Formats: sequence, C-alpha cells, structure tokens
Amino acid sequence: MDGRLDDREQPVLDLSLVGVRESLTVLIDTGFEGELIAYQNQLTALGLQPVYRDLERVRLADGTIAVTLVTTIPVIWHGELRSVAVNVITQEASGEARALLGCQLLRDSMLDVDFPNATVRITR
Repeated sequence: MDGRLDDREQPVLDLSLVGVRESLTVLIDTGFEGELIAYQNQLTALGLQPVYRDLERVRLADGTIAVTLVTTIPVIWHGELRSVAVNVITQEASGEARALLGCQLLRDSMLDVDFPNATVRITR
C-alpha cells in the first residue's frame, strides 16, 4: 500500500473502506496503540452509520483522555478484507484533524517512510 507525506511532512495513507466510494485519509501514528481512531463526523461524511458496541477511554497526543465509542469497520488491508476496530471520537473534528492509523493495525507490516521522495509504503 502506498501513501505519501502531506504538506507538513506527516505520513498519510488513503484507507479503502468497504461499501464507501471515497477513502478515509489517515495519519500513520506509531504512538497510537490501537488500530484506528476517527471522528464521528468524518465517518458520517463518508456515509457510514456505524453500530457502536462499547465505550473506551483513550489518551490523545495532547495528553487528554477522550471517551470514545467503539465499532468495527470493514476495510481493505493488504488487498484483503479486514474488520478493523475503530475508536470514534464524538466531538466535531477541527479542519486539520485526521483519523489515525495505529500500531495494532501495523503489527504484521513493515512501514517505510522516504522523506526525500515524500513517499510512504506499507508492506506485509
């Protein structure tokens, strides 16, 4: 899977969600231990209406604790269908807020970031 560095030189990937025409651009965050974290309005904008199964507390990068709703969303990962656990933040995402792809989803992968060429590659 190929990603890129954004204009702030952060690694991002367009993640293919099953049943949705547009992909979800995610920031690859090796400091996040889960699989995926997103804002509810980001998922709603894509036409997703997730069914939530639990609540979970997560520590955000700024040190604050957020209570998230937990759901699963089918995605295409390494060309295969995979059910991914998503922590959903219910507050509105600011204009610069991105969904985060974390270490739990990367655990079977190699992440290569080539800063000079502004490329990102995730391989199995």
